[in-house]
Amino acid sequence: MSTFGLLAKRSNLDDAEIEHLLRLTSSWGMLADLCFSDLVLYAPLRSNEQTEEAKEAGVPEFIILAQVRPATAQTSIPADLVGTNGNPDEVSFVAQGYLSEMLVFRESISPDGGEWIVSQCIPVRKAGKVIAIIDRRHITSARLVHGELERTYIRLFEQFAKMISDGEFPFDGTDVEEAPRVGDGVLVLDGQKRILFMSPNAASAMHRLGLHLIKTGDLFGETGLQFSAPDRAYASHRPVIEEIEQRADVTLMMHAIPLLDEGEVTGVLVLLRDISELRRRDRMLLSKDATIREVHHRVKNNLQTISSLLRLQARRVGPSQGQDALNEAERRIRSIA
Repeated sequence: MSTFGLLAKRSNLDDAEIEHLLRLTSSWGMLADLCFSDLVLYAPLRSNEQTEEAKEAGVPEFIILAQVRPATAQTSIPADLVGTNGNPDEVSFVAQGYLSEMLVFRESISPDGGEWIVSQCIPVRKAGKVIAIIDRRHITSARLVHGELERTYIRLFEQFAKMISDGEFPFDGTDVEEAPRVGDGVLVLDGQKRILFMSPNAASAMHRLGLHLIKTGDLFGETGLQFSAPDRAYASHRPVIEEIEQRADVTLMMHAIPLLDEGEVTGVLVLLRDISELRRRDRMLLSKDATIREVHHRVKNNLQTISSLLRLQARRVGPSQGQDALNEAERRIRSIA
C-alpha cells in the first residue's frame, strides 16, 4: 500500500473518499502551478485517533495526506509535512474551513518572520460531504500578479477551486500521469470554443506546426489543428487526452479539461505539450528492438545449423572419445540456441 493509503487509513474516510482524494492529488500539480502556491491536503482523523481535549472541544484534528509545491513560483513550505498533524495555528485555521464548509482566508507571518503568508482553505466535497481541506499557501511578495498570463492562471485556479468545493473536480477515472503540465503550454477556450488566451509556450507549439496566424478570438475548429479533444471534452463533460502527429516530425499531446459551473461546461482548459523528441526516441528504441530481435533470430538459426552438423559428424565418427566430445559440443550449442 502507498504512503498515501497508509496515512488515509488513519482518517475517517471510506474507500470511495480515499479514491477521490487520490485522483485529486494525481492532478493537483496543475493546480499548484496555476495558483503559484503550495497546496497541503488535510483529512480529519478517526475518532479513536483524536485526543480527549479535541473531542471535548468539538474541534476535529487532522492528518496531512499530501503536499505539492508549484513549479511556477517560490515555495512557502520548505519542510515535508506529509504524515504530520500540522502546527496548532494552521490546524485551527483548517478546522474553521472544515466546520464552516466554506472558503476561508487569512494572513500570517512565516516562521522565520521574514514574509507574509496568505492561506486559503478550500473544502473538498464528495457526494455533498466535505471530506478534506486543501490549504493553499503563498508568499505575498513572491506572487505579484503583473501580466495577463498570471491573471489568467489565477482565474483558472479559482474556477477549479469552486469545482473542488462543489464536488465537480477531480473527474472520475481520469489518468493524467503523462498529461502536459501548465508550463508546457496553455490554451483557454470559452463556451463557444473561441480562444480566450494562449500562453507563449502554446504559441511556440503552434508555430512548430506551421500555424503562425492563430490568435485570441479565433474559433478553435477553424485553426487547422486536427485535434478533437476540446469538442469531446465539451460533449462528455470529462477530460480528454489526445496525441496527434500534425506533421511527420512534430507530435503534440493535448489535455482538454472542461471547466464546469453547476454541471454546465463554461469553457475548456487545454494543456499542450510538444512530445516530438520523446516520440522520436520511442521510434528509435522500437527500431533497435526490432534489430536486436532479428539478430537474435539469425544467431539462433545459425547455432541450430551448427548443432545439426555436429550431430551428423558424431554419427560418422562412430563410438569413440571423439564422438563423445562432438555430442557434448552439440548439446551445449543446442542449449545456447
